[in-house]
Amino acid sequence: MIQLHVSKTLASDLKPFLIEASVDPQAMQWYAHRVLILRRKCVIAMELNSRYAILFPALVKKDFKEFSEIFRMRLVNEAVSVCAKAEPATEKIAALALLISEQIQIHPGSDRSVQAHINDVARELDWMARDIGRLPETNEEAFGFGLRVNLSYRRRKQDKDYFIPFERFRDFWLGALKFMDSRGHEPLH
Repeated sequence: MIQLHVSKTLASDLKPFLIEASVDPQAMQWYAHRVLILRRKCVIAMELNSRYAILFPALVKKDFKEFSEIFRMRLVNEAVSVCAKAEPATEKIAALALLISEQIQIHPGSDRSVQAHINDVARELDWMARDIGRLPETNEEAFGFGLRVNLSYRRRKQDKDYFIPFERFRDFWLGALKFMDSRGHEPLH
């Protein structure tokens, strides 16, 4: 399961889908915020532990109605992409990401530390978009934009050293896949 905690700004776009629930420590925790870049609504979602960011540029009203499914499919694609060179069994990574994201709960709420990193990503996305004169137009372009920020060093208060979100996110998926395979779980075969 994924718990997606959304800022007040994004909560206004996802109001029909919001639920109140306590944090489930076994769920994957994501935080998301909506920003305006080049006068278009963009969402930046960030995973709590890895600080890996997924960019959703130029969303329209219809996209917000389907945001859970859009988020799920992008998560699967990004998990496969970050593991592509390390893991030849991309269909296993996709199956694992689909399994984890089978249920997505959208909650109002934020985390100050994650929000500070999301703000950094928003500034970077704004600079990149202004530099080329437009926002990314495909998921592949959004991944490329995101790659720049996901390969930048980050630091959390509880960490001794800096880390690279891309590497932490990749290591999570590869570790989870190894664990699931060792337990003989059916969807990954």
